Formats: sequence, C-alpha cells, structure tokens
Amino acid sequence: PSGVLLQVGSLAVSATNTSTASAVAVGAAIAAAVGGNAAAALSIGVALARNEIYGSVSALITDASLAALATPMVIAGASLAPTAGNISLSATSAVKATAQAVAASLAAGFGVYGAVAMSGAGANAANLVQVQTRAVVTKARLTTLGVVAGAAATAGDVTLAATSTVESIASVDAAAAAVSGGLIAGAGSIGVSLVSSQIGGDS
Repeated sequence: PSGVLLQVGSLAVSATNTSTASAVAVGAAIAAAVGGNAAAALSIGVALARNEIYGSVSALITDASLAALATPMVIAGASLAPTAGNISLSATSAVKATAQAVAASLAAGFGVYGAVAMSGAGANAANLVQVQTRAVVTKARLTTLGVVAGAAATAGDVTLAATSTVESIASVDAAAAAVSGGLIAGAGSIGVSLVSSQIGGDS
C-alpha cells in the first residue's frame, strides 16, 4: 500500500553479540646473596591480568520520516490471511571474560655474621564488562493483521526481548618465601592477591 515501507507475512529482527576475552599473567622473581661477613637479598614478583569489554547490540525499527503519518511503516500479515502476522525484535549478548594472575617470589641470603632476605609477591586479576543490549521500536507505526473467529482483525503480536548474559572469572595466586642464615639473620615475606569483577556501569 502507498506509504508502507514493508509488508510481509511476519517480521523477525534479531541482533546477536558474542564476545570472549582471556588474559593470563605470570610473574616470578628470585634473588640470592652470599657474603663472607654479611649478605642481603631482595626479591619482588608482580603479575597483572585485566580484561575490558565494551560494546552495544541493538535490534531496532525506526523511521523518523513516517512518525507523523497515519500509514503504518510495517504491516505483518493480511486482513484475509488464515493466520495472524507477527512482528518480533530480539537482541542477545553473551560475554565471557577470564583473567588469571600468578606471582611468585623467592629470596635467600647467607652470611657468616649476618644476613637479611626479603621477598614479596603481588597478583591482580580484574574484569570490566560494559555491554548494552537493546530491543527498540521508536518513531515507527507497526500493524499486524489476520483472521480471528472468521473475521478480519488486528490479531498478531508485537514482541520485544533483550537478553544479556555475562560470565566473569578472575583468579589469582601469589606466593612469597624468604630464607636467611648467619649469626644474626632476618627473613620476611609478603604475598598480596587482588581480584575484582565489574559488570555494567554508568553506560
């Protein structure tokens, strides 16, 4: 018909986004010191793993030029059709982010009179996911037609569905060890593990 952009039996509009990100970081450090009188050893191991996923997926029907007209933009079905026409929009996002960080550190110091050994290990694994999923009808006139109980009627459905699935996995391992030997000996070690996952945000 005049002014109608599209006439079909049924209309299905779909948009799909599948994103996968993986980050693996390994950090290792070893320090050793041996002295006749005194010795000192310092070792630091750091590992950082980070994923950032941004995106947008949209199933959209729009036409500003027809917004003020009485004529439908899309007609699904026909007035004498035995089954009703349907219009559907679906948007789907499936995102998976995996971050793994492993850090290890070892320090050893040996001296006759004195020795000091210090060891530190830090691991940080982070995922940031910001994905927008939309099914939108805007500035568009949609009509569905069909036969109901033997009479012409607007009988079909207009359905919109938006689904977003996010799987975020972050794991860390940090190990530090220090050993010293001597008449006066000192050893210290510290291990730090940080994990964070952020899904969504201002957008």
